[in-house]
Amino acid sequence: MPRLPLALLLLGVALPPHLGAQEGWNTPRALELVARARALRQAASLDATFQSYRADARGFVYFYLDREDTDERVLVKTDQVALEVYWKAPDSTRQRIVGLRDEKTLPTNIRYHLDHLTVVQDEFADVIRLGDGDEVAAVTHPVAPDAETVYDYHLADSITLSYGGGSEIRVYEIEVKPKDLDAPGFLGSLFLSRDNAAIVRMSFTFTPSSYVDEYLDYIRISLDNSVWDERWWLPYEQRVELRREVPFLDFPAGSVIRGRYEIRNYAFDPDLDPLLFRGPRVTALPEAARRAFDFEQPLHAQLDDEGLGTLPDLAEVRAQAVRLAGRQAISGLAPNRLWIPSASSVLRYNRAEGLAVGLGASLQPADALTLRVHGGWSLGRERPTATLRLEAPGPGLVADAYLGRLRDVGPLPGASGALNTVGGLVADQDWLDPYGAAGVAVRWQPSPPGTPARPWVALRWERQRSWVNSTTGSPDGALGAGLGRAVRPIREGDAVLVETGVAWSPRPDVTLDPTVTLGRLDGTTYGTVLLRGEARREWVERGVRLRVEGTAGWASAEAPPQSLFLLGGRSTLPGYVYRSFLGDRLWLVRSEASRTLRAPWVRVGGTFALGGTALGSHAVPAGWQAGPTDVPTASAGVFAELLWDLLRIDLSRGLNGGSWALEVGVQRRFHPWL
Repeated sequence: MPRLPLALLLLGVALPPHLGAQEGWNTPRALELVARARALRQAASLDATFQSYRADARGFVYFYLDREDTDERVLVKTDQVALEVYWKAPDSTRQRIVGLRDEKTLPTNIRYHLDHLTVVQDEFADVIRLGDGDEVAAVTHPVAPDAETVYDYHLADSITLSYGGGSEIRVYEIEVKPKDLDAPGFLGSLFLSRDNAAIVRMSFTFTPSSYVDEYLDYIRISLDNSVWDERWWLPYEQRVELRREVPFLDFPAGSVIRGRYEIRNYAFDPDLDPLLFRGPRVTALPEAARRAFDFEQPLHAQLDDEGLGTLPDLAEVRAQAVRLAGRQAISGLAPNRLWIPSASSVLRYNRAEGLAVGLGASLQPADALTLRVHGGWSLGRERPTATLRLEAPGPGLVADAYLGRLRDVGPLPGASGALNTVGGLVADQDWLDPYGAAGVAVRWQPSPPGTPARPWVALRWERQRSWVNSTTGSPDGALGAGLGRAVRPIREGDAVLVETGVAWSPRPDVTLDPTVTLGRLDGTTYGTVLLRGEARREWVERGVRLRVEGTAGWASAEAPPQSLFLLGGRSTLPGYVYRSFLGDRLWLVRSEASRTLRAPWVRVGGTFALGGTALGSHAVPAGWQAGPTDVPTASAGVFAELLWDLLRIDLSRGLNGGSWALEVGVQRRFHPWL
């Protein structure tokens, strides 16, 4: 009999109503299916015709940093694992790590629990434990004996799963949630075969009290089984993601462990050594033998194909958990913490504010509702700054009220907040053209991070005001990025703005981000359009990285100066006077290619940028020393990234009458946190 693994792909095809979902929780049909699944799970270990198996498992484990409100990912470490997997009736399991190799892209001393380097053979035991009990210690399995006293069950749908060879299988989706959401519990779905109620898939997370480790934000798991010999439902593919944050600090960065395993090459009733099932459940070959294992794929094969974007099925686990929990929070993190939106929100320096300091707090006054408060003081302006933010994470709704908010003219930042501070304090440089805003804003983004297309809409009312140079440098308005240059005046007034856009990733290595703004300022209506896109490709095995990004912008005739576009110098067209090019139309293409010279110490590459601005119906605003490029303007250069790509040094030259420019900074992937 052929042994064909079933590559399960959820199609989500709803069957007719009489075969589909039933309304309500704990209906007789839902409870009957759970009981059948339990009986089959218990009977499988007693089947005299099935006494043992052997299989091979291959997996990748990634450790990375993320910014949860965006799709920013910074890879830290990659591991590749090869396992031999064994089972013997009635319930003995063993795994042997025969291959293990890794590579660090940032310094780390992380050590994984064995759970992260092995696979789940039995859809978990009747009591689910993870991380040797250090992560999850005692969660009742949804088909364990007497699980009906712990959980509610809902027959959500009857759908079709398709798999290799053109075959299909119909399954019931049973949604599961604890009767007491404050108790440890499973939160997600079971997919049961319509034929015999075998568990085909489990996709789930946990309630907050399930987590033993106070650093844990969440754990999300998806387990797929496949039928072998047209009879046995056994592990086929498994995905898990764990996210941690500092428990006392609400900072938009966390560490994530993501694992993905495939189990193949089953052999049934092999002749197994009885000694194999003595001793530890997991053993490993010596390190030299593990590193010498002949893997079928390169270390970064999966990363080259898929990137680090959120896996769709795990994103669906989150969305379902939010829906099942209702207004209940689903994070394991402490509800009350210090809030630091970015490093520069604690301390920053620029020529308008001088030195500004601040600190915030994050509170949860109600379930699934987060209140964030941040206050500070600008020493140069001698004025307060404040932000009050209310977030409902389920629907992606954020409301802000703010005072003394720092804004920068134009949509293309010259440097991160932290780097701008260092430049001002150490090198007499300021890459901001600051002005101030006070008002309220509401933003709605219903799709969670990881969704290929994430539309959003925002509404703002704010009072926009020009600031002045508060430093002691000469306010002569000289061109450049020095602290002494004048602060560009804006058109002041009360503004109402409606903004909409979509963060779209049609592929893991392509990002498109169009934005449309309709505004009314001081009685005048205007509009702007900004189109941004980026394509990147990395061959990690070869140490090669390519990136191309493009920007195009348009502003209507009545657009105020603060909505116009600035080019020149750092981060746009290096080798020209900083922000010396101005326009109500903009286009810019930047590209770079690099290769590792000596990992992880040195990477070298080259850059090329080409762009231009034009002034249609606008004149150069009063007090601004800038003008259109008139012709396409180019710059080229070389760069080096040092110490795990943390530090970056660029040497560039403007090719249209520009000059040489030397820039020192940090890798751009860290900018959102700075």
